[in-house]
Amino acid sequence: MFDLVTYARLIMPDSETSTDVASVLVASMVLMSLIAFERRKTLSPAGRRAYQAPMLTAPSPTDTVDTYPHPQQDPAYGILAALPDEVYVIDAASLEIAYLNPAASMSSGLRMEDAVGKPLNAVFDGFDLPSIQTRIGRLVAGASQTELCEVSHGDRPFEVKLALQPFPNAQPRIIAAMRDISERKRAEQEMADFVSTVSHELRSPMTSVKGALNLISSGVAGPITDRAEAMVDMAQRNVDRLLRLINDVLDLQKLDAGMMDMSLERVDVLAFCQDVIVANAGYGHEFGVGLSCSGPREPIYAAIHRDGMTQVLTNLLSNAVKFSPQGQSVELIVARHETGVRLSVTDHGIGIPPEAHDKLFARFVQAHTKIDRQRVGTGLGLNIAKTLVEKHGGNIGFTSEIGVGTTFFIDLPTEDVTLSPASP
Repeated sequence: MFDLVTYARLIMPDSETSTDVASVLVASMVLMSLIAFERRKTLSPAGRRAYQAPMLTAPSPTDTVDTYPHPQQDPAYGILAALPDEVYVIDAASLEIAYLNPAASMSSGLRMEDAVGKPLNAVFDGFDLPSIQTRIGRLVAGASQTELCEVSHGDRPFEVKLALQPFPNAQPRIIAAMRDISERKRAEQEMADFVSTVSHELRSPMTSVKGALNLISSGVAGPITDRAEAMVDMAQRNVDRLLRLINDVLDLQKLDAGMMDMSLERVDVLAFCQDVIVANAGYGHEFGVGLSCSGPREPIYAAIHRDGMTQVLTNLLSNAVKFSPQGQSVELIVARHETGVRLSVTDHGIGIPPEAHDKLFARFVQAHTKIDRQRVGTGLGLNIAKTLVEKHGGNIGFTSEIGVGTTFFIDLPTEDVTLSPASP
């Protein structure tokens, strides 16, 4: 019998929602079991034994066609058969199909008897088999409960959710739920095009406004009163904030579309970080916060995209400065780590609220919303930072304690990284 919570995670990844969905499935199972109970009354003793046998176990050498139950005899398969998504049950080791529901049969053009026993890549042309095997390996090893990926079948994109269904004394099987996401992809592309167009159209006039405000503030257009100068300063701050938002949105568009050049070069990490500190020292001075950088004497080399990693560290340093009390310092520390090299940005500020930890790297998320708006950014910087670090083959994370401070760390590999042709 299926683990209903496992399958609920396939269609509703949120933990609370999946539990509710599982409750509905349990109720359905109870009803179907009652129907099955009434049906068993009409079966012969041999047929009743076959009907009661466990469905999702591999047949033993002594099993026969009469005693090994057919999928349609198990109520759990009735639930799968009623789903509009394509559902396949496959062997975790051989990737051979053990079951497909009517939606999958209609989409693939295969009948149950023709599909069972066939490898998955024999049914789907152009299927990314190594990627699927890697994800199944993580499920079998217990590294994750579900895996999500996208594949192409024909000319249509599909979202595939994989979940492990273990069986006592038998080879585990994988439940794969596939959903056609052609319409969603089309809508996402249209939205991306719209946002990109609007962002480009906004950036040019905002740059002109910023230039005009700078000229007024400098006195080129004539002397201005103190009150007018305060208003110009406020306008400049808001223009800067809008330009940051526009640039962040455009950066996200490039990253999502894979259009950002990420050529890596061999870099002395400590020397690189020291340059970043020098470039951001003026910003720290505005808030009365000092910046420092330290690391080992022996050079540590890593493959880095200079502009991308500069953007990441600048974002982390600016956040640390904004939320640090005046007179405090922010440290950028370079150290060897078990996976390569670790870059840590530590502040001694207000800390990040625990309720914001899980969603901090999501888009348009701001951990602090009840403080001076001048200190609040666009809510995109950490998401961009996470994407850029992952493009380097690294990881980003943080630790924080309210009233004590926060440390963001970046782990980058130092070996086995493909360098750009321009690397020294």
